[in-house]
Amino acid sequence: MRGPSCCWWPVGYTVAAVLLGIGVQSWPAAHAAVVAALTDDRQRDAALAAARSLRNAGLGAGALIATVAVAGGTGALRVLALVTVVGYLVAAVLVGSVRIDTDGPGGSGSERGDVPPVGGGAGTEGDTRGGPLRHVTVLSLANLPYAFCYDVLEVALPALLVTYLHASPSWSAGIFVANTVLVIVTQVPVVLWLARRSRRSVLASSGVVLALSYLGFWAAGALGGGAGAMAVAAVSVLYTAGEILYTGSATALVLATTPARSRGRALARWQVSTGIGRAAAPAALTALLTVGPGLLWGVLAGTSLLAAAVVRATR
Repeated sequence: MRGPSCCWWPVGYTVAAVLLGIGVQSWPAAHAAVVAALTDDRQRDAALAAARSLRNAGLGAGALIATVAVAGGTGALRVLALVTVVGYLVAAVLVGSVRIDTDGPGGSGSERGDVPPVGGGAGTEGDTRGGPLRHVTVLSLANLPYAFCYDVLEVALPALLVTYLHASPSWSAGIFVANTVLVIVTQVPVVLWLARRSRRSVLASSGVVLALSYLGFWAAGALGGGAGAMAVAAVSVLYTAGEILYTGSATALVLATTPARSRGRALARWQVSTGIGRAAAPAALTALLTVGPGLLWGVLAGTSLLAAAVVRATR
């Protein structure tokens, strides 16, 4: 006979999932805003890149720990949840102890090569809302195809390898690990190396690189079998390069083209577009792949090139 608690655990689980989703979506924008308030110009880009590298390392380690906890049963999962809660509370205390000066390094000024003049002077709130935020809205719309790239690694490639190439799932795991390691090791050096380039140019270039990788996946899949799996793994390096260029320039461009007082709204708009893209990606990628790999990679390549063209043309 089922106890009363059996009727309530789905509700509690749903509430916890909603709270987790809110936190996951709120963190990137809040973190970028804090980094922008503490750093300036290319130091900000490097700080954001370093945070992404640490985040990837944490995601990789978290996946391994979660796998072990699942094997350990309900008790191990509860211990892991408790440890995670303590970690979040410690992080919250540390962040709360940081004093942020709104007139500090990231509080005012322009970013070389990326910020158009607003109203010819200091600007007004009307200028801020009508200029840079409209610019960020255009960038956010262009960001939708870019955001699909995250789930290519986690959804499209595993399905392609197992369903169409009949390869071992270990290929997907290996590609995921290689991607994580490359991002951790190269994210900061690449961002610093590209400091001489306009962030807009780098973001547009990332769309081209991602499109080329999608076409590469298309060609690799046509080989079939073990040769196709090896080719997919090789092309995934190009895909990782596009991902690094994208994540290393996108948020930095939003911050650089927005006055300090409007950065919160700008980052929120950007995060909404990323969240929508990531939410729609699994179903969209699976539906396209069901029709055929050609349609999947063709649509991804075409939309990525279109988004890159919009980014490059936007001033």
